[in-house]
Amino acid sequence: MKKPFFLILILLNSSCSSIKFLNDYSSLSNSTSSYSTDNANLQNWHNLDPEIDAIPGTSVERAYKELLKDLDGNKVIVAIIDTGLDIEHENLSNNIWINNNEIVNGLDDDNNGYVDDINGWNYLGSSYNETREMTRLLRDNKVNNRKYSLVEEEIKKEIKKSNDQLNILNYYIQILEDSKELISGYLGNDKFGIDDVNKIETEDEKLIRAKTIYKILNPMDIQKNT
Repeated sequence: MKKPFFLILILLNSSCSSIKFLNDYSSLSNSTSSYSTDNANLQNWHNLDPEIDAIPGTSVERAYKELLKDLDGNKVIVAIIDTGLDIEHENLSNNIWINNNEIVNGLDDDNNGYVDDINGWNYLGSSYNETREMTRLLRDNKVNNRKYSLVEEEIKKEIKKSNDQLNILNYYIQILEDSKELISGYLGNDKFGIDDVNKIETEDEKLIRAKTIYKILNPMDIQKNT
């Protein structure tokens, strides 16, 4: 009885020896190439290769050298579905699709249903209300989701923060309107600009305060000085 028992132990021991996992970076051999740690390479780590560079990147450079070498690519049009894209970015500016049948003139020149769609179309417009995951959980009343209570608390904080900011903004708008009304009464004209306000010479403390507020908060004045 002992021999079969020991045989089983030997088999179990051999089958439970260390297992090599694919992409186990700790078991990779030393890099076959010298890797420079200058700023250019440090910023490029994500394009490097685990096996060649000993850096857990996406092997983009290796793919160009080994898989795509001497191959001619076909022109493709890629649609970006995301929350934003910088078409002026140095890596994109020369490759952004241009709709040659459209002119920036406020009209739908190519009759495709979109006005001035020179580089495609932003389906969100100027909206910042796109649905995030935390918003979706509350909107769909996912009370059974383990994150629901955390999300609810976080959104309440954000709402309070936004309301506080809105109250402050409304306060500044009100004091600006009050200042404009006081200046308008002094000038006898409700159509005035920063130059008109600067010419006001007075000892009236309220009017002096109104001038200061107008120069600080008037949007056109802010735009002129930025």
